Amino acid sequence: MPPASDLCWTYQSSFKAITEAVNNNDRKQVLIRNFYQHLTIVKQERPYYQEVYEKACWVRKGKTLVPTYDWSTFLAEYFTKIKGIKSFQHFYMISSGFVIVRDMSSDKKSHHIIIKHPHQNHMPAVMEAPGLSCQRQWYLFKEIRPFIAADKENIVARQPSIPLPKPTTGVDRGHSQGVTVSNKE
Repeated sequence: MPPASDLCWTYQSSFKAITEAVNNNDRKQVLIRNFYQHLTIVKQERPYYQEVYEKACWVRKGKTLVPTYDWSTFLAEYFTKIKGIKSFQHFYMISSGFVIVRDMSSDKKSHHIIIKHPHQNHMPAVMEAPGLSCQRQWYLFKEIRPFIAADKENIVARQPSIPLPKPTTGVDRGHSQGVTVSNKE
């Protein structure tokens, strides 16, 4: 299977529309003009998004470029949990930390107070990002890398510096500790 295209939907659909407008020169000229306007915008924005993407994916020279915060502990100090929150579909925030929840819009309302005490205007503690397990790194390298554009392979799925573990029994998907990556080529 060839790698997926990294061309945006607008680019792909515009290109298709231009090729389909073979016998309509007026329409084709408008489509081509719009196509080049979009291409100009993309060329201006692309370096910015590449930089943001790289910052989100990497730690450079031992320094984390995008910190991870301990939001669970931080929010638990100020808010109570709503029991069974995943079963609700409708949430209505009302004054001073009250929330009305319902499963269906026609169901009976359930009122909850979620604020324990006011927020103290500070950020949560920064957490050390755990990184990927050895198994996950090898899974990405062996199974996902073939589908990544050549210029992005070392960003998304570079070869792990950790040796490949010896196979054990079990099905490998590289998702958890204790599951070993198979050595099949």
